[in-house]
Amino acid sequence: MKKIQITFDLDWCPDFMIKNLIDILKDYDIKCIFFFTHKTKYLNFIKKNHYAGVHPNFLKTHSINKQINIVRKLIKIIPGTRYIRSHALSMNSNLIYEIFSNFPNLKYDFSILTYKSKFITKSSYDFLKTKITRVNYNWEDSIAIHDKKFNWSSIKYFGEKNIYNFHPIHIFYNTKNFEHYLKIKKNKKILSKQKITDIDQSLINNNSNGVRTFFMKILRKAKFENNIIKKL
Repeated sequence: MKKIQITFDLDWCPDFMIKNLIDILKDYDIKCIFFFTHKTKYLNFIKKNHYAGVHPNFLKTHSINKQINIVRKLIKIIPGTRYIRSHALSMNSNLIYEIFSNFPNLKYDFSILTYKSKFITKSSYDFLKTKITRVNYNWEDSIAIHDKKFNWSSIKYFGEKNIYNFHPIHIFYNTKNFEHYLKIKKNKKILSKQKITDIDQSLINNNSNGVRTFFMKILRKAKFENNIIKKL
């Protein structure tokens, strides 16, 4: 049976966007993986009802020591987490070894996107006596908004097992394409500091299909995989 596991990259979104997402999910029997970039007052609720991972941003430094410290700070927010996905999927063989050797509680790296692939796999190998396990995922909203042929209005299963990744900002605005997203990004206030009163309400897309349309279609009609790791 074809099923979908849903994940989210929080990407420094403000609490009102996280609340919007949580309010939607409350009506469905589903467990998702949230990858955290920062603290939020909804952390405990998410940890209780879903899975929590870390989403470090390595783009601002090439120093391994600084990158490890970035991970360490996030793990202090979510101690014991087993999941990691790097922001912008920035990862290399040396860095992933250092991460898994320094933080043995981390068991799975999700930093591989194979867009529209039919296959989801869990690949493990030993490197310098450290076991490294990586899991790919096969759809993401921030790629689909560039995909001019993507149909937001219908459910798609690319394979028997699927992992689809969303961002709260795209669900909130119902982003329909990259041009729409560029307009959203013009907000002069940085995303993490925004309040609901800071946004341009006219940019919330309620008139055409977009990311939220696809997300809601999945929630209402798709078959869910609530812990895909056990099935790989």
